[in-house]
Amino acid sequence: MSNSEKVKRNHLSPKIKIIWSLNYIVGFIILILLLILFSPYLEDMFNIKLYNILFYVIIGLIILFVPLFIYIELKYRNYVFYFTNKMITIEKGIFYKTKYVIPYEKIQNANIEYTLLYKLFDVGRVVIETAGTNLRESEITIEAVDKPEVLLNLIMKKVREEEEELIELPENKLYEKLIKSIITRLDKLENRINKLEKEKGLKKKSTKKKKR
Repeated sequence: MSNSEKVKRNHLSPKIKIIWSLNYIVGFIILILLLILFSPYLEDMFNIKLYNILFYVIIGLIILFVPLFIYIELKYRNYVFYFTNKMITIEKGIFYKTKYVIPYEKIQNANIEYTLLYKLFDVGRVVIETAGTNLRESEITIEAVDKPEVLLNLIMKKVREEEEELIELPENKLYEKLIKSIITRLDKLENRINKLEKEKGLKKKSTKKKKR
C-alpha cells in the first residue's frame, strides 16, 4: 500500500454547503434590492418597467441555481486536508487547484474563529499561523469543521511532538534546526511589520484625500 493510500483525507463539515448557499442567496437578495432602489433610473435609461426587470432577473437566478449547486458540491468535494508524519496538507479548488503544505515545525500558533453563520450551524474555522515567507502563507485557514477544538488540539499535538523530536536530535543538527526556526520567525515578524506599514500608508493616503 502506498503512502497516499494510507493517508486519511478529511473533508469540511457538510454544513458548509448550506453556509455557502446562504451567502450566494444573500448576494442575490442584495442585487434585487439594488435593482429596486435604482429602478427609476433603469426605467428611464432602458424604457422598461420595474416588474419586467425583476421578472428577467428572477428567471435568470432560477436558471443559475442548478449550476450554482453543482459548483458548491464540487467545491466541497475538492476541499480536503490531511495529516502526515511531518506536515499538514490542504487542497482546494475546482478548475484552479491550490495546495498548502505546512510543516509542523513552521506552525507558530493556531486558533478558532467563528462567524455568525458558523455559530448558527455549530462549526468553526481553524486558522493556522505559520512562519511563512510571505503574507499569503503566514495565515492558512481550514474552513468550517465540526468540533474545531478537536482539530485544533490535534494540530498542536503534532507541533509538540515535532518539538520533542528536535530536542532529541544530535547537537549539530539541533543547532541547524534552531537557526532555521529563528530565520522563519524573523521572516514572519518582517511580514507583520510590512503589513502594518502598508496599512498605515493606506490610512495616511485616505486622510490626505479627506483634507483635500
